[in-house]
Amino acid sequence: MRSAAHKIEEVRIGAHGEIQVPSRLLRARRLKKGSRMLVVEAGETILLVAPDPAIESTSDQLIAAFARRGVTLDRLLRNLPKVRKQLVRERYGDLR
Repeated sequence: MRSAAHKIEEVRIGAHGEIQVPSRLLRARRLKKGSRMLVVEAGETILLVAPDPAIESTSDQLIAAFARRGVTLDRLLRNLPKVRKQLVRERYGDLR
């Protein structure tokens, strides 16, 4: 199994809020002018994601399931640090 390379590239925000995506990424993802992108805000992080129909469908299903149970995104994000700590503790034990 080959692991994917993770690269971080710096971009600048233009005068009207536009972001120029590096051309190698545009080619690799087959993106062109007018292609849809998702902007995901997760806490202090902003992610720019090329949409994937399979992920969108799964995401819609998860959102609907959470909504049926009265669980909001705000509630999920509020509980995230506690859940992360619990998962790390379960997986690696007490790291103190």
